[in-house]
Amino acid sequence: MCKSMPRKEIILIIIFILSSYLYAFDNDDFQFWYTQSEEFKFSKNSKISLEEELRFGDNTDHLYYHHHDLGILFNLNDSNFGFGYRHIYEEKKAKFKIENEPYVIYAYKGKIGIFNFNHRLRLEYRHFDYQPDCWRLRDKLDLILLTKFGKLKIQPYFSDEVFLNFQNKSFSQNRLYLGLLRNLNKNLKIDFYYLLQHTISKEKWKKINVLGTKIKLIF
Repeated sequence: MCKSMPRKEIILIIIFILSSYLYAFDNDDFQFWYTQSEEFKFSKNSKISLEEELRFGDNTDHLYYHHHDLGILFNLNDSNFGFGYRHIYEEKKAKFKIENEPYVIYAYKGKIGIFNFNHRLRLEYRHFDYQPDCWRLRDKLDLILLTKFGKLKIQPYFSDEVFLNFQNKSFSQNRLYLGLLRNLNKNLKIDFYYLLQHTISKEKWKKINVLGTKIKLIF
């Protein structure tokens, strides 16, 4: 009986992924996001991470976003704390503009039933040359199945992230992730996901659909 429960949960999650996927592609843009990161341990409980991300919009035909990220993370038992800096190039009105974004992170991890969970808070200071600076809080919850299934040992997961702008004290964005994780070996991890993002602009919510890939190298 105990062994059958994860299989039932997996089937339900897969059905939910497929139904959400079919429903979502009916509005606004379809995009592809590619992320590559490297992690370097410099002590037992600390590491440095480097990340680069590219985003292609207009039905994946146009590169409109590119960032580089440098972060340092410290493990504290069931939680971790870190800080970093993100340098962003994003197209605005046919011109690429720069955003400088230092940030701090706190995350707590544990287990809920058949899931591992990770609850992360990320506080960002967003500095611009073309508009007023602002603070933003990102609150993300990850639920990852404990069970790996198939010969590929794949783990489905679900994530939800909300964005709060301090400038107007309102939620500005929500991201819903449905994905699959696989460890190719101890040094290489791959993440395939579907993302449904809602962003408010001029008092209207805009939706985009994203297929994404993340590749992580661990040293």
